[in-house]
Amino acid sequence: MYQTRTEALQHKIKELEAQIQGLEHQNLDLSSLQRADGNPLYPSPGLSYRSSCSPVSQVPITPPVVTDSIEGAMSYSIRDLPSVSSILPSESQLSRDQPNSEGPEPSAEVVRHLLGVFAEQRVQCCFELDLETVLRGLEPGSATPIVPALYYAMLLIACHFTQDPVLKIWETVFVQRVRWEIDNNITRSHRGRTHNYNSLHHLVSPAGGSCPHQPGNSVRNGTRLASAAFAYQHELAEAINVWWKCCGVDMAGSALNGLPASISPEEITTVWPRLLSEFELGQTISDDHYSVASLFDPEFTHVATDVSQDNVRCLLSKACILMISSAKLETERLSGFYDPDEWWTRFERVDRAVNRFMETMPPVYVGRNNEELSYLVIVHSGIYCAQIQLHSALAECEMRQAAQDGQLNDFLGGVSYMRCTEACRAAALAAALVLHMDMSNMLLFIGIAWVSVSDKLIKDIPRLRRAGKITQGREKEHQLAIIEKCIQRSAAAYPVFGEPPVETDTITEGAANFLNHTKLSLRVD
Repeated sequence: MYQTRTEALQHKIKELEAQIQGLEHQNLDLSSLQRADGNPLYPSPGLSYRSSCSPVSQVPITPPVVTDSIEGAMSYSIRDLPSVSSILPSESQLSRDQPNSEGPEPSAEVVRHLLGVFAEQRVQCCFELDLETVLRGLEPGSATPIVPALYYAMLLIACHFTQDPVLKIWETVFVQRVRWEIDNNITRSHRGRTHNYNSLHHLVSPAGGSCPHQPGNSVRNGTRLASAAFAYQHELAEAINVWWKCCGVDMAGSALNGLPASISPEEITTVWPRLLSEFELGQTISDDHYSVASLFDPEFTHVATDVSQDNVRCLLSKACILMISSAKLETERLSGFYDPDEWWTRFERVDRAVNRFMETMPPVYVGRNNEELSYLVIVHSGIYCAQIQLHSALAECEMRQAAQDGQLNDFLGGVSYMRCTEACRAAALAAALVLHMDMSNMLLFIGIAWVSVSDKLIKDIPRLRRAGKITQGREKEHQLAIIEKCIQRSAAAYPVFGEPPVETDTITEGAANFLNHTKLSLRVD
């Protein structure tokens, strides 16, 4: 069984290698690939324009150049936008107590450019929006006008990412307005005005940067206060997806800071994220209740971990749960406080789920644009990290056993060592696909996976050198160099990655110093 799983992973690696070699042969940069006929590929309608939950195509399609197609697609709605004050409904006009309410308003042209920037950058900020619906809410006289807090948050995010100083100057104004709107909404909810309270606003409020609550508390409170039935099926889909997004942010953020998640995987019963299109009128929604427990339940695991037809949001959620579950097992093992029999039972269930996920997940190179490609790289990196977390300690045991048997140089054949080796190799190949991409397309939490892979590689390289395995050692050095470069380039978008504090002569020593510095920055032990 183990050999079969290893062979399946090796097959995926060969597919990645073939893709990378093809790109190198054509001398094309991943960030500017186009179709052979010279026409650029337009963004996937599922990811770049409507929902953040796109189905994953099984046809290899190269990621497109980042163009103005998104802004062009929205121009029908925002070309002639009025001023800010006329967009918002009368009952939501700025209060005289709101900061900057008497100040100048951005022009329609400024708003149009800011919304274009937001449309391209919203994924990194964990927004779950149907842009068509949002843009309709911007039209004067709309039956469902946009919520002011959301509107200002969109403009604020755009101000953060834009490099245009004319647009950048509005950042402070929008920070104050977002804070005021969110705090005012929460104040109304605490006064019992639940008829005017939308729990989804509470769920996403931490994204505005002003809510003092942890994301986990927001998930709990938002769920508890969602007592009214949803007016449309579409709202149910958004609620499910927003909940998972907040849960993922909480889990990954807690892991980055060495803290337990606000909500443990065992408490989660929410169904997996789905496409918003599945909830349109006339569509039949699959009648299943699969959630976290189904991943590990022997009765359902074979179905729940078959991710071949999952959308990218569902892939991310499942990969996050599996990575957290693997890390929890490793933490318990290191603590020494666990029931061995119960621990091994859970280990086997998590291991089975991880391997089934890897066998069925879509190849990373099928991403249809930079956004989807980055998501798939995060999914692959996360699941390979889970594999390493599960088998790294077992690989160490295999090497110790080989030394006791007088066969130290034969540790390369250990089952767990091979699985860790293939996982590191696959993670590096996936990282190579985004090595030259704008790292702001990546999510910060991929740092957990990259650090875990780097840690394993750093331990293995000196052993391979001492054992005279020069070829294998050089291969792992190359993998480490790819991961290290990705982390370094990510520092521009996420300063927490920082720069390595010490310059050294050898790649192993340099990577070790870089890893230690990154661990301190991310608070990863």
